[in-house]
Order: sequence, then C-alpha cells, then structure tokens
Amino acid sequence: MVFTGKEGIKSILEDVLKNKQDFYAFGAEGKFKEIFTWYFDNWQNRRIKLKISSKIIYSSKLKNKRFSSNKIFSEVRFLDSVEFPSTIIVYSNKVAILIWDFQPIGFVIKSEKVYKSFLNYFQILWKVAKA
Repeated sequence: MVFTGKEGIKSILEDVLKNKQDFYAFGAEGKFKEIFTWYFDNWQNRRIKLKISSKIIYSSKLKNKRFSSNKIFSEVRFLDSVEFPSTIIVYSNKVAILIWDFQPIGFVIKSEKVYKSFLNYFQILWKVAKA
C-alpha cells in the first residue's frame, strides 16, 4: 500500500496504534516530531496510554539532542556513523517505510515473511547499537 502526504503518513502511524502491539523502528532522524509537532506529542501520549512499547534506533548524531532512553514504554539506542534518510517501522506483520521528503510518502508491506526479515535486521542492528 502507498500513502502520500502528511495525511498518508498519519494513516500509517494510526495503524501502528490501532494494532496495539509493540513496534520497532530504525532510521528515525527526528523527522516525525519535526514535521508533525502537535500530532507527535498526541500520538506519543496515546501510545503510552495503550501501553505500546517501542524500540527505536537513531543515528548517534542525535544522541545529545532531544532523545533519551528514559521515555515511557520506549527503549532507544544509537548507531555510530550512520545517517537515515528514511524510517522503517516493523509492527504487526507489517513493515512501513517512511520517506521524509517535502511531500512525505510511505509504503506498507503486509507480509509475515517481510515482517520477520526486517525484524531480524532490526535485532542485528540493536545488538551493535549503543544506549
């Protein structure tokens, strides 16, 4: 499935909450908060209320900025020497690829095999990422 524009990206993020399952993200560069300032806080509050946990891998260049590992129901780690121009969210037998461009676009693949593949990629990166 293809989603375009801010409303399309919101649809994907709402789907993450609707599934009420933990999720994993990597390639996060802070664009979600930058592009969706009010919606970001609202979405995070609803995620916490639903007790949805997350594990997120950021580039280490963001380590001393606004991200911390003390978030409720969230663990954060950082990778050195890596820049992520897009975000990948692995959740509920789905993989969402978000491209943070002037006109954001997102792709969602619903497949148990693709989900397991990306979850394996995430777990490999998680092991080498630093808290």
